[in-house]
Amino acid sequence: MAKTTKSIAPTENAATSRPELPGSTLVWVLLAGATVWFAARLWAVRGTLAALAEEVGVSQSAITGLVTFALPTMIAAALVVGASVGLALRVWAPLAVARDPRVSMRLVVGAAAGLVAAGVTGAALLVSGHPTVAVWGVASAAALGGLISAGAPRVLAAGLAGALAVAVLQFLFSLPAVISPVRGLLDGSGTGPEVADAYRQMAMITGGLSGVAAGVLAYLVLRRLRVVGLGGHIAAGGAAGAFLLISEVVSRITLPILIDRVGGLAPGDVLVLQMLATARLNEGLMLFFAGAVTALILLGRSKPKRQLTTFTPRTPPEQAKPD
Repeated sequence: MAKTTKSIAPTENAATSRPELPGSTLVWVLLAGATVWFAARLWAVRGTLAALAEEVGVSQSAITGLVTFALPTMIAAALVVGASVGLALRVWAPLAVARDPRVSMRLVVGAAAGLVAAGVTGAALLVSGHPTVAVWGVASAAALGGLISAGAPRVLAAGLAGALAVAVLQFLFSLPAVISPVRGLLDGSGTGPEVADAYRQMAMITGGLSGVAAGVLAYLVLRRLRVVGLGGHIAAGGAAGAFLLISEVVSRITLPILIDRVGGLAPGDVLVLQMLATARLNEGLMLFFAGAVTALILLGRSKPKRQLTTFTPRTPPEQAKPD
């Protein structure tokens, strides 16, 4: 009996110290979805740049201005690509490397995945004719996403699923058939301050709806993967908003350098960029809190209710009636 205990105990300790990984099918779906999202953003900007290049008299500042408006969305997509590549590398790597509990090993795997994602996304922008500053901004976001993949793999998988759901909803919200009626209600008379206020309100509305969707999907993924506690549900539900906020930080570092390289933009373009940056920040915060709260509420609803039992107090001996 003693020998059996000695042989089993180390195995159980090693098993409990290894992080459980999501299935390969889920990882394939997340990686494919992130790649399609980034490719769609890149294809849309590349098509517009090609159309501008064919026109006569279009300045380089106009082309750079278009890139500055589209760059934050590409940075957000590159961040998700880097995290997806890191998750895939941890799942498909040799077992000894993928399930190594040491933080240093997870960071090494994440850094390697980030470099791969940075090389692919940066090369794609470079081939498409984007400015060098934009290439470095997108590549750095992809590398940062690879480092993020060093976290808990199941929580990361659920968070990436929520982020991809938000990307789909953002595409739907950008369609004229959806956005025009709502903008018509919020714009009022169409003056400058009211238009800016409409952008802020739209960011809050879309952020709230997208956050609820991200929280629901993150909860469903975690429910399927099992054994994730309260903190994991909060992190997974708010991951989509966290990705957007991190990409906003990278964008605010990259955009001023890009604008400075072309000698600045028109005052109207600068005002619009500031307005969009504020809207993205509000949307990211709303997305984070709505997603985290939604996942937390769903987790609480899934817990079994405790049955209340009524206890009858005992009668003290000194108060007992004599027979």
